Amino acid sequence: MNGSGGRAKVVGVGLQPTQSRLMSNQVQNLAAVFFLSFGLAASFDGVYLHLWRYRLFAYSETRREHVLHMLRGVLFPLIIYLLLAAPAVGLLLWIAALLAALDLFLQGWDLWEERRARRGFGGLSTFEYSLHVWLAGLHLSGLTLTLAARPLSAWSLAAGQEAAVFAEYAAGVAWFLLPGSIGGVLLHLGLLHPYFYKGERPPEEMNRMLVRGLAPLI
Repeated sequence: MNGSGGRAKVVGVGLQPTQSRLMSNQVQNLAAVFFLSFGLAASFDGVYLHLWRYRLFAYSETRREHVLHMLRGVLFPLIIYLLLAAPAVGLLLWIAALLAALDLFLQGWDLWEERRARRGFGGLSTFEYSLHVWLAGLHLSGLTLTLAARPLSAWSLAAGQEAAVFAEYAAGVAWFLLPGSIGGVLLHLGLLHPYFYKGERPPEEMNRMLVRGLAPLI
């Protein structure tokens, strides 16, 4: 009985790390779903609304907002590479967490800046405001889940790859998002060229944007 009970106890202890790793992988995959949803929705917001419809890069009052979007675009591929594709442990994990914190700071700055930048043509539409709230929720959920999936041992500066959390689906999502994310950064950077800069938005353009801003879908 003692021998049998002893064996059962040992087996039970042996299963705990496996179960914990399985749960971490599941949380990591869930985080990837949030990041994928964020990436797809952010592509629509960034390319269609910001660059094509509003041309934030072209005018003085919205150019800073464009730069903030570009800076966040630089951080996003670094974060998903380190947290989903690599995945990072030890010092690299701390660097990823600091990049995530910096991204959240820039997100807050962007929210403040767009209120000022869009004031001249009616502010954000209900649709774009709702979209930004949705994006912020997806982004924060992805970050929270992927950081929470890490065991405490992964945060040690001496951690090895045995503490890493690697999920194939999450890594696949990261590699799917990386090319478009990097391309978006390069596009934002290219649009900062003086050729595309128009100065202050002309009054007729402001009036047109104001009318659009009052429309239900911008």
